[in-house]
Amino acid sequence: MRRGLVITVALSALATACAGGGGVGQRRQALLSPRAAGGFEVDVLTDVVSTLGMSAVGLLMDREKEAWAGQSPCGSPPADGEAVCDSRVVPPLDRPVTRLGWRPARRISDVAVLAMIGLPFAVSAADTGANRLDAENVAVDGLVISQTLAATFLTTNLIKVMARRARPFTYNPDFPVLERHEGDARLSFPSGHSSLSFAAASVTAVMLLRRYPGRAGALGAAGAYVGASAVAALRVLAGKHFISDVVAGAALGIAIGLAFPLAHARGPVEGGETTAAVRAQDRALVPVLSFGGDF
Repeated sequence: MRRGLVITVALSALATACAGGGGVGQRRQALLSPRAAGGFEVDVLTDVVSTLGMSAVGLLMDREKEAWAGQSPCGSPPADGEAVCDSRVVPPLDRPVTRLGWRPARRISDVAVLAMIGLPFAVSAADTGANRLDAENVAVDGLVISQTLAATFLTTNLIKVMARRARPFTYNPDFPVLERHEGDARLSFPSGHSSLSFAAASVTAVMLLRRYPGRAGALGAAGAYVGASAVAALRVLAGKHFISDVVAGAALGIAIGLAFPLAHARGPVEGGETTAAVRAQDRALVPVLSFGGDF
């Protein structure tokens, strides 16, 4: 009953955010980036409330794992030296991952995902300083970035709670029994580190390619996706996620990471018209970024 209520609230929060993000032209309290082209447009009240709401519900859903602590994710009794789950049920592509468990990769990936989350904020700050824009540019960018990451966090946790897939290390007898029976042990699909990293990479790529459409922007966007891919690879090496988990997380992060910033993309310039160059540039972004997501 409680889980169903949480899922309902989560879906409502997502629907509200999507509805608020779609009507850029009809916003009553629009705040524009100082950039004439390549910036964003937000409605302060709508976007702040939706961002905080999605973050709060995402955290609430993350606490669902506490109810599963001490339970086997596969129904088998705990026994030291025995794998909790039967690896024969794992698809062939993912089966080799059940033998992985490089513990340093966990710590490295935890630091790396924080670096990826901070990347678009750092790019915005650098862009603001380089072009001598006022603080409003950072504020607008920051709100769009935060909303994108909050939507990714909420959607990822929603799918995790519904899928309840056992992590690779639950099939590995080398891992301690208590660790294999943590509530978090059944939240493998999709990878949250991957979804957040690719969402951050995508919003970074949108900013760079719209504002610096030359070689520098393309290299920066590619570098962001390489960083996200490294995070995903580390999660697999750590035995925390299957290959299919990180692929799904990457796809989810790219989808949300493109949808939200492009929905906020500012087209009108000071004269109230949209330049043909900006329109053509935005149309070209999706195929370019789709290619970037293959890293």
